[in-house]
Amino acid sequence: GVPLTHAQLAFQLDALTATGLLTPTDRVALPLPLHHVYPFVMGLLASLALGLPLILPQALTGPQVLRALKEGEATVMVGVPRLYAAMVAGIDARIAARGGIAAVLMRRLMAWSLRLNRLGLDAGRVLFGRLLHARLAPKLRLLACGGAALEAELAARLQALGWRVAIGYGLTETAPLVTFNPPGGPLGSVGRALSGVEVRIAADGEIQVRGPNVFQGYRNLPDETREAFSEDGWFRTGDLGRLDPDGFLFITGRAKELIVTAGGENVQPEAVEAAFERHPFLREFALL
Repeated sequence: GVPLTHAQLAFQLDALTATGLLTPTDRVALPLPLHHVYPFVMGLLASLALGLPLILPQALTGPQVLRALKEGEATVMVGVPRLYAAMVAGIDARIAARGGIAAVLMRRLMAWSLRLNRLGLDAGRVLFGRLLHARLAPKLRLLACGGAALEAELAARLQALGWRVAIGYGLTETAPLVTFNPPGGPLGSVGRALSGVEVRIAADGEIQVRGPNVFQGYRNLPDETREAFSEDGWFRTGDLGRLDPDGFLFITGRAKELIVTAGGENVQPEAVEAAFERHPFLREFALL
């Protein structure tokens, strides 16, 4: 159990408000289960605190999520990478099914939009407005992503399709947000630390956090609590990462999942799994 205080949750809501991402006219779609801290705080509590309509799909299935986005006139969606990957896969499947000139046109538009994005020009809404947005979710403008790392390639495609993408990183123990990468931030990064929160990279590459959002300890588990903190009081996330010169954090893996070969080479299983999952004959793959 991770006890979180009212002050920690209020800190998160204040930090989210300070980003300026949400406006008084937004309508928030939340197709995630509320027993996780990320959708509970960033989706449910944030919408209630800001007085925004909250749209919950009848079921966590693709058709019901799309129905909620369109009929609920959602402008913002709170999701996870798997959800957005499924969205893009669904769009690709529709394009492939149409075949012929339509498929060629969509591929060329995507290529043009990606090139324009690299130049700092956001043309996706114009290029795909009638072909995509009008049919799926006409008013959806912002995709908030957390819960896991969003691959740079997927983030680039979402932006090229005309959506703004905001990325956050954190854990249950940090209530949850630690860093935030606004739309237009460097692809592949989870952003900079929130104001008042400190992030450092330990000697072994582990991401460590200190700030008002960090919990005090696991409920009735003193041994686990001691292991969760460094000797000087920083919370040990168990994630591996790096900070660039501008303070943007990049996640490189999980410390507990790191595989060290007999030759001393460090292997991050996520990268290997991702490579195998791209193979058309494989649906799921896990490296042990």
